[in-house]
Amino acid sequence: MGQLPEPLRKKKTEQFDRVTQSIESALSTLQGSPDRKATAAVLADLAGVSRRTLYNRKWPIQHLKIMKEDRNSELEASTSSENESGTKSCEEVVETLQQQNAVLFHKLEDQRRKNAEFQRKNDKLMEIIKRTRNNISLNGHYHVPSGSSLDKTRSE
Repeated sequence: MGQLPEPLRKKKTEQFDRVTQSIESALSTLQGSPDRKATAAVLADLAGVSRRTLYNRKWPIQHLKIMKEDRNSELEASTSSENESGTKSCEEVVETLQQQNAVLFHKLEDQRRKNAEFQRKNDKLMEIIKRTRNNISLNGHYHVPSGSSLDKTRSE
């Protein structure tokens, strides 16, 4: 098996580089967003690639592990900053609640976006069903509107 032709090799290299850049950008975004989970699924969604792509390349998964370890270390450090009575200060409680609120807000926004997308698709389907029913009821069978691309009786 020989080498790839130059145009194909160039195209594949460019595609690989674009995906690499996308993964790096998503890792940077994830690093700056502690309210998002450092998981392969979240990273794949941010990068616009499949989880398999991340696992095949290995290095993105290693970066995620390091990010999780760093976050756990930060969490342990903040937990150890509890005062002598074993309770967190009001500021720490507020910060924790704000982080939880941010996570829930992102989930809510994702659900709203998905809901709107499903609603648009549902509206399109309902319109298609309505038109199909109208066309069927015209003559008891499906009617092809004149001038449509399906109308073969029209002469050009």
